Amino acid sequence: MNATATKPVHHNDAPDAHLLEVTNMLAQRTTIEATEAVDEALAWHDGDSRATIRTLLEDCAHLQAQLAVASACMSKGFARGRRPQAERQEG
Repeated sequence: MNATATKPVHHNDAPDAHLLEVTNMLAQRTTIEATEAVDEALAWHDGDSRATIRTLLEDCAHLQAQLAVASACMSKGFARGRRPQAERQEG
């Protein structure tokens, strides 16, 4: 190990205030973007929520089918043993 290299110092592993601020800003922006996306999807379907949900479910099913095809085409070596999951992982 180089004698001039120093190990980062962690003071009680307390989260950095700036990091928390940035994280909160990103979460708020994501929420705003999601809200805008919902509004746009509803507007596309003239405010018909059932049609909007139907389209989103159809899109989800299509993407899951495409993921299954892509997964079947990937070799284990290419993916290093990892496979994409069709369902979201909770947590």
